[in-house]
Amino acid sequence: MPHFTKSVFIRSTVEDVFDFHLDPANLARIAPPNTKTELVSATENPLQLGSRVVVRSLQAGITVLIEAEIVILDAPRHLEDKQIRGPFKKWVHSHTFEAREGGMQLTDDVDYELPMGGLGNLVMGRTVARELDANFDYRHRETKRMLEEVSG
Repeated sequence: MPHFTKSVFIRSTVEDVFDFHLDPANLARIAPPNTKTELVSATENPLQLGSRVVVRSLQAGITVLIEAEIVILDAPRHLEDKQIRGPFKKWVHSHTFEAREGGMQLTDDVDYELPMGGLGNLVMGRTVARELDANFDYRHRETKRMLEEVSG
């Protein structure tokens, strides 16, 4: 099963970055503009264990609905969401928040499976890996910018 990981250092507190991730509206705020991501619904704000979020996003030129559920919430250290409905056969996204000197480190880990098993990996594997890298680069830059502006 493919695995993706990416980290960013943010000059902010673990608590502030964790709380930022509990606001479902921030999903659209940190999404790359070309994905035209918009929040459709969220069962709670701030998110809680069991909360569900639905977003609409443009992926590979196709508009998709993605529904995810918060399956682990260990404030302020760990947050994990799992795709309930969407383009992936499997998607489990783990966010880890660790204090560091002068700020904190946010690490995103994603375990995912593409539709159609091995054929899906063969046809779309590299493209999806590149898109994940580009999307999380953007997400991390925006998260860092937004939170460091507030911490100022």
